[in-house]
Order: sequence, then structure tokens, then C-alpha cells
Amino acid sequence: MKKTWSVTNLIVIILLAASSFVSAKGILEMRSMRLVESWLSDKPKMYTAQLTDSQKDEFVAVLREFSEERGFTAVSRNRESLQSGSALYTFSVLVPDSAEGADFEPLDLLGTRVVDGSVAREISAANPGSYVGYGNDAFSRVETLPSIRAGLYFRVDRLESGSSLGRTCTVIGLDDGEFQTLVNDLSSAIGVSADSLTTEMSGSATDMGLIYWFCEGAFVVLAIVLCLLTVTHSLLELRTLGVHLMLGWSRRAFAAELIANQAAFLPVCV
Repeated sequence: MKKTWSVTNLIVIILLAASSFVSAKGILEMRSMRLVESWLSDKPKMYTAQLTDSQKDEFVAVLREFSEERGFTAVSRNRESLQSGSALYTFSVLVPDSAEGADFEPLDLLGTRVVDGSVAREISAANPGSYVGYGNDAFSRVETLPSIRAGLYFRVDRLESGSSLGRTCTVIGLDDGEFQTLVNDLSSAIGVSADSLTTEMSGSATDMGLIYWFCEGAFVVLAIVLCLLTVTHSLLELRTLGVHLMLGWSRRAFAAELIANQAAFLPVCV
């Protein structure tokens, strides 16, 4: 009987550890994704998801020309889902040759710096087609980037053409008046209204997957089951308490003996 209780408790604790691991992973991924989405949110941006392929090519060409003239840095952002279910964030940067280098707020996740001005300068000085971070072409990869394993991956490349233009394009180094002038110039060049460039026409919300919600519910249920098993086992063993007391055991030693297996299993599984 004692062996049956120990095996049952062990199974529950293993399932509890597994569900807590998956739940914690989901919470960390959600927090990281929200930090990425809010990165550079205080800078003026343009929305480019509604542009056609030809308009995107013209947009990038004109943006590069204006960047050289006015000395600002542009960061385009895009997010896509990989076949594994992980999210890939791609940042395409445009740093003018006339500027000494990009200077903007770095992207830090969980105490780790992922993207900063040095990465932008490095990829800007590299050969066309080079990138930093996630990718299969090892010959074009300049450097690796931190990632949340099986959760979030990051890639930084050069904003060279419309194909590398993401859903948004953030401009760094211009005040509100200069940014509005840039928007008007781009609007005239590519034939779209200024409002369409500064108004988000579509969007998406980020939430945890069903597997994470399921594991959170399973964690709560398993925690309750473990408590009930421990209490039930303790009540059933009260009939032997008198015998142990007669043998010189203290109540504390008796309680420690009852929960010794659970106390040992739990930290090992965690």
C-alpha cells in the first residue's frame, strides 16, 4: 500500500512539473513578444502592409535616397510563424552612409541584449544579402543573436528592397515636423495618401496558445490532487501514530516520514 501511494504521488508530481514548465515557458514567451512589439513604440512609424510589391520597391528606393539626404535611420519590422510554431521577428535596418552610426534604444529581453545600434552598424557595413541571427545560409550570416529556444527567433538584415520591407517602418532621428515632411514626400513619390502611411489598416493580437492555457489549468488541478493525496494519506496513517509514539517517535518525525517521498520527488522533478 505504501508503495502504491509513493508511485501515485510520483506520477502526479512528474505531471505537475511538466505542466509548470510548459506554463512558465508560455508566460515568458508572451512577455517577450509584448516587449518586442512595444520596442521603439515612442518613435514615429509608417505602416506599409497595405502597399503593393511595386509600391514597396519604390518606397524603399525613395526612403534610401531621403535617408542619405537627411541622415535618419529606419527600422522595418515583420513577424512570421515558422513551421515549428515559433515566431520569427525580422528587423530590416537602413543606416545612411553619411551618418556615423545608428543610435537607438536597444531591445533587451529577460536581461539579455538582442538588438542595438552596434548590430545595425555591423549589418549595414556588411556585404549585400548578409544578415544577423536566424537563418540557414551560414555563409551570409555575420553573427548570431540570442533567442528563446523553440519560442522566439530574431533576424536583422539590410533594408535593400521592397521584399525586405515589413509591416511597419520606424524612423529614428527626425522630429515630428521632419517626419511629417518625409511622409508627404514618400506619399507623393509612391502615389498613396499620407494618411494611409500613418494609419494602421490592419493588425493582429498576440496571445498564448491553447496548449499553454491547458497546462495552466492542468497545473492547478494537479496541485489540488497532490494536496488531497497528501491529506488522505496522512489521515489514513493516523491509526499508526500511537504505535510510533510508543516507539519514541515525535509527531514532527512522524509527519516528516509521511511526506519524505513527496518532498524528495518535487525538487528533483522541478
